Amino acid sequence: MKIDNDVSSYLPPWNPCPRRVSFNETLRYVEAIAALSDNMPTVLHLVGWGGTGLDTGIYDEINERLGDLQDLVRLKATAWSRYNCIVSYHVDTDNAYPRITACSDATARGDWNSTEGHPVPGTKDGQPTPGFNSSMLSLDHDGKYAVWDSQSGQMRTDPLQGECFHISKTKDAVSGGRWKRFDEMFATVPMTSVLHMDAYRDIDVSWETDEAGFIAEDEEAACGLAGDLRWLSERNLSLGVEGANGMASVGGPNTPAMNVFDYYWHGHWRLGEWGRIISGNPPNISLDPATFHDSQTYLTEQVAIRGSTLTCRGRTAVTTSAR
Repeated sequence: MKIDNDVSSYLPPWNPCPRRVSFNETLRYVEAIAALSDNMPTVLHLVGWGGTGLDTGIYDEINERLGDLQDLVRLKATAWSRYNCIVSYHVDTDNAYPRITACSDATARGDWNSTEGHPVPGTKDGQPTPGFNSSMLSLDHDGKYAVWDSQSGQMRTDPLQGECFHISKTKDAVSGGRWKRFDEMFATVPMTSVLHMDAYRDIDVSWETDEAGFIAEDEEAACGLAGDLRWLSERNLSLGVEGANGMASVGGPNTPAMNVFDYYWHGHWRLGEWGRIISGNPPNISLDPATFHDSQTYLTEQVAIRGSTLTCRGRTAVTTSAR
């Protein structure tokens, strides 16, 4: 399940929520669901828990308008001990925003229709996002940075946030920046059992012009997905993702994305062909398993070719952080 704690970063109609739901208030929802389900085991992902709300790109910072770390720790501990509920987090790991956002006075008081008051005085509103590096972005065939959503800047209460871009897992893994951001998130909030990476893809291909050339799905799998799996496994975390979204690994005969994730959100409510839970709304895509590659074979082949250290783009990828 997901709960929209803070989506005030979006203008209506993209933001249908009348108000924020604090960490303390969230426990009331957990209690109600437990009462309806006879304390059935559940997982609840907090949406907008970091930065200034949903999709603000900062996950080493707890959203102060929802509460503090003590409130979050209490929510997580009580939800588990009393109501058999694992509280987890909704994050975006495969898209990037170049500029920091801030919450204006109008947005803070609940006016979701306002874009005024930016840049917010006394904040870093509109300044470069920490950890953002254009070298980690996917390139389109025309050499320009691959835009995730061209409407992104029009949908936000902070007009300074601007466009949203695709991250190339391969380039991100090579730099080590991917694991640094993951580590910062893991150190910021209490995290156990499961994580939801909403914007997650194995198809962030990149039209590179260097000697190594085009980054295809196989390299994304060997250099990105494999590293993600190691990072998650080291912390005993399972992974859920947004949806199939055209991913080749979901349409193949083997388990989705080489066993990296255990469910995807948008799809018919059923137990998938790969023993994975699929819930939510049907995706607007048609998948023919015969048309997709076998990602597990790709992983095996790429590791064999590149060696056990898993080299990508001619350099050694930092696949996991030191612990």
